[in-house]
Amino acid sequence: MGVPKGTCNRLLHGGYMRLQGKKLDGRTTLSKALNQLRRELTADLGENPSRAQQLIIERVVFKSARLGFFEQGMLRGEVPDSANVPYIALANSLRLDLMALGLQRQEKKYVTLQGYLKKKKETSNV
Repeated sequence: MGVPKGTCNRLLHGGYMRLQGKKLDGRTTLSKALNQLRRELTADLGENPSRAQQLIIERVVFKSARLGFFEQGMLRGEVPDSANVPYIALANSLRLDLMALGLQRQEKKYVTLQGYLKKKKETSNV
């Protein structure tokens, strides 16, 4: 059965790809790019994000991949104009997720050698 031939509904493109059906085992270019984005977002939050932040990071990674597929399909001319609305909605959702995470990178706190030695001396005297 399915969709009648000759309709635009039969067109498939990357914007509708189901990432959950793919086996991303770390060897594919897509998997490497998604893992890199995940690591960068985690590092930007100070290497110790809360569980809520981790959930948002996962949504950002997924939405970024979907938007990338949409954009590739648009550039190849495979995406019908009717797909612009879901694309814009997804892009806005990604923007809101990024705002929720905070767009400012967290400063990493480094311990100087003098600070480390001072702290070690204080704890050994106790």
